[in-house]
Amino acid sequence: MLSGDTENSTRIFRKRIVSDTLDTAVTLLVDCSGSMSGKKFEMACSGAGALAEALRPLNISFNVLGFTNTEGYDQPLIWVFNDFGERVPTSELVSRFKTASGCLWENTDGDALAYASYVLGLRREKRKVLLVLSDGSPAGREHAGDISAYTARVIGDIEDSGVDVYGIGILDDNVRHYYKKHVVVSKLDDLSPTILSIIDRSI
Repeated sequence: MLSGDTENSTRIFRKRIVSDTLDTAVTLLVDCSGSMSGKKFEMACSGAGALAEALRPLNISFNVLGFTNTEGYDQPLIWVFNDFGERVPTSELVSRFKTASGCLWENTDGDALAYASYVLGLRREKRKVLLVLSDGSPAGREHAGDISAYTARVIGDIEDSGVDVYGIGILDDNVRHYYKKHVVVSKLDDLSPTILSIIDRSI
């Protein structure tokens, strides 16, 4: 169930966009590391629901992905909460997030960003938007080298490719070190309206 503020933001968003002028694909990439457990993860789920409810009536293609690493083996793991072309009911979206909530481990953002941008790049839409929800810096896979520098390099390559990339920091401002376009959400209830506001400006 979306909050009253989110519902109002969704209505305003819909009024300001004319669907037949859009040629956009959107990816929402959610940090699924251990520090996201609890209220943060619940709000990320709510934000994904708000995004879906806003974009579906406008026929804007979107997907919602989550990222973490496998426990023990420390390999990148991608959750597909809503794939391009799927019409996932809110109850099913919540269920998928709930399943992922039991597997919140470390996060190598660069690997997830590389995958998400590759999938987004396959889309035929002219404009592409990538939103990343994160509550910290990359962690894990130390044996692979400097993952922070790798993440920054991947983000820079995606930004240079013409994709509109936004880092949304959840009660954490580390996104400012990685993303040219970034915003920090200091109140979790502001997350969904922030997502809708960024989409509004982007398309």
